[in-house]
Amino acid sequence: MKAKMRNKMKNFLQNKFNLIQAAIFISLIGFNSMQVIAQEVVIGNVFSITSDPELENELLSFEAKSYSESIECKWIGNFSESIQKFEVQRSTKVSEFVTIATVDVNSFCGKKNTFCFEDKNLQEHTKYFYRLKFNSADGLTSYSTIISAKVNSNSIVIAEATPNPYKDRTTIQYMLSNPSLVTVEIANEGGVVVKRFQQGLQKEGRYTVPFSAKEEGLPAGRYVVTVWFDDDNYQLSITETE
Repeated sequence: MKAKMRNKMKNFLQNKFNLIQAAIFISLIGFNSMQVIAQEVVIGNVFSITSDPELENELLSFEAKSYSESIECKWIGNFSESIQKFEVQRSTKVSEFVTIATVDVNSFCGKKNTFCFEDKNLQEHTKYFYRLKFNSADGLTSYSTIISAKVNSNSIVIAEATPNPYKDRTTIQYMLSNPSLVTVEIANEGGVVVKRFQQGLQKEGRYTVPFSAKEEGLPAGRYVVTVWFDDDNYQLSITETE
């Protein structure tokens, strides 16, 4: 009888031990999965590069303002300690960007979380494109949306999409500092225009245009948005995910 009782107790303890091992194994799998997911999170044109899923680096705005002999880039955002510096990059072709300045994350421009850089000695009537490159302490890199401006144009140019990348729908935003005839075109990666918004003559102000590839019967993927202001244009890339 005693031997039978001992065997029952031994089996009971063994089963308990096996259950505890299984629980620990499942917990470890969940923990490792969470670590992988937390390495890089992208939410629209607001981005996060961090090993902590609760920390975010959020770019709230990025704009270019023209002066008589220079263009000032200004951006506002909330950034964690994972970001060490910003690289201001410039191009005249919406490609082949080169770094023209480095701005420390603690170098505020007037207000906290506001940064700026003035690009001087530029050519008149030449459109310049700018973007920000973000470097994190763990070696990851992200880029902002692209903005552009001309010297002597006396205008502030903002063209962006929020969120970007997006899943179902994004909002294309642009700001006019002068009355302009506006057309917004969206083209696929092959350069074919798949959607056109004829906005007509619009006065100074900020405007928005919603877009969803899915609602237009189009596949998810990368699209190029061109916002025409009179005879000039500004481009940005958007990506719709599955």
